[in-house]
Amino acid sequence: MGSAMEVTLAQASEARYRAMADPVRRRLLRVLEDSADRRDIEGLAGVVGLHPNTVRGHLEVLEKAGLVIRSLESRQTPGRPRLLYERTPDAGGAAPGGYRLLAEILTTTLRVAADDAAAAAMRPDANGVDNWLRNPAARIPEIR
Repeated sequence: MGSAMEVTLAQASEARYRAMADPVRRRLLRVLEDSADRRDIEGLAGVVGLHPNTVRGHLEVLEKAGLVIRSLESRQTPGRPRLLYERTPDAGGAAPGGYRLLAEILTTTLRVAADDAAAAAMRPDANGVDNWLRNPAARIPEIR
């Protein structure tokens, strides 16, 4: 088990990757990156073609992952200030421990595949003959 700092870095990396996994959130980040100024929710919603409440939820995920910064509009007139968003300065860089997380994902996938019956059908038998040569149907994965 790693130190508390390693666990925190892994959690931060995972939150960042989960946030970036959604195409809408990636589009929001691109819009914010291309903007010279901070953007409000209504403006972002118009650009991505979604309801402001939907965009608000995506921005919350991005904020928790540390990819955007939220601030309040400074107003000289009465009224509720708008929430404004901008991309964090380091949002374009790699997440700390990013390659470690990728390696963990790949090794877990390989471990699961090794236990999979379809993967077992592809392994050579005791004589070194590949099972997939004898059974072409084993090469076609079953769609579930």
